[in-house]
Amino acid sequence: MRLIYAEYNPIANSIDVTTFENYILRIDCNKAEDGLKTTPCSQNSLNALARNDDRILGLDVIK
Repeated sequence: MRLIYAEYNPIANSIDVTTFENYILRIDCNKAEDGLKTTPCSQNSLNALARNDDRILGLDVIK
């Protein structure tokens, strides 16, 4: 089994992905979002993801 762990790094504004084999991948959020075009509806979904708001995403989560 291959395990993968990902964590947002707010200092570098990146996502650090680490595998069980100790490979590390850093995704630069600034470069990934450069030139990103969104519609008003997709922007609302992205904002909901940033807030982790399950109601806006339409997810039924029991907490």
